[in-house]
Amino acid sequence: MTLECITRRSQSVPTGKIQFAFYRDKETVRDFSTFSSHHVGPTGVEDSGNYTCEVITTDSVRMRSEPVTVTIQELFSTPEIKVNSHRLVQGNNLSLSCNTVRKSLPDTNQLQFAFHKNKDLIQISSLSNVYHIMSVQLEDSGNYYCIVHVNRINKTSQVVNIQVHGHGIVTTATAKDTSRNNTLIITLVLLVLLLIIAVLVFACKDRLSAFYTSSYPTPDIELPLDFPTVHKGASHQTTNTGVIYAQLRIKTDTESTPVPDQTNSSDHE
Repeated sequence: MTLECITRRSQSVPTGKIQFAFYRDKETVRDFSTFSSHHVGPTGVEDSGNYTCEVITTDSVRMRSEPVTVTIQELFSTPEIKVNSHRLVQGNNLSLSCNTVRKSLPDTNQLQFAFHKNKDLIQISSLSNVYHIMSVQLEDSGNYYCIVHVNRINKTSQVVNIQVHGHGIVTTATAKDTSRNNTLIITLVLLVLLLIIAVLVFACKDRLSAFYTSSYPTPDIELPLDFPTVHKGASHQTTNTGVIYAQLRIKTDTESTPVPDQTNSSDHE
């Protein structure tokens, strides 16, 4: 699309002394220059709007044109790339499809589809919107996208990441994750059970202690306070408990005479 600002030049204004600027919806599209035309392209729906141009002379005289409404219709939608699987194992088949919707594009215009991987062209433009890879390998991993074009209009899809795994990698990873999760669950269950058992033990302990105290009160025991008196200087003291004879012998530093035999003393009496 080319915009041209047409003005009638006064004879008093020398050639090359007029500058032109262009606006869309009061926003500057191109600032002042000596060029009276401005090219916009390739155009898209976002280029629709009200366009005006402005002329300025060396005497700072400004004149602005009336607005011109430009409506650009979308010929086809932005393409979307789809893949049959994002996680592939070596030997699987990969299918990529580039989908778009015609809008104002005439049926006589044929859309062309091209596929890229990591910015490298892997399928040149053709009428087919599908790309196949038979028996993928590890090197097929990468970022894929497609481009749809007609005439000079190009639209690019989003990027999709595809990873190809070796044999058994996905299964092994899944098994490890499952085993790890099971171990974690078992550990948590055991910790909960131990906590419950500890709470029950403390609760039962308090209840048994209270029950025993109420059922079997502790008897009051009075210990006899009458103990045999030992006089200082006595050579010995015999206490008869009714069960056995106990003899206590006390010796001071000044005493050297041995304690007489109990039997002999009785005989003398």
